[in-house]
Amino acid sequence: MTHGAMQREASRLARSGVPVRFLGLGAVGHAFTPSFGGYLEQALVWLGGPHSVS
Repeated sequence: MTHGAMQREASRLARSGVPVRFLGLGAVGHAFTPSFGGYLEQALVWLGGPHSVS
């Protein structure tokens, strides 16, 4: 999916009541930037947040 399509899907899910957060990683193509570890850490924290299902 493209950046725009992913943002629209995140908005659609949010309107449906699904806890969602779009995290743009910038223009990385098929490789990860050196800052990817920071993005990943934030995403994992969010994923394990109070809205998660255990």
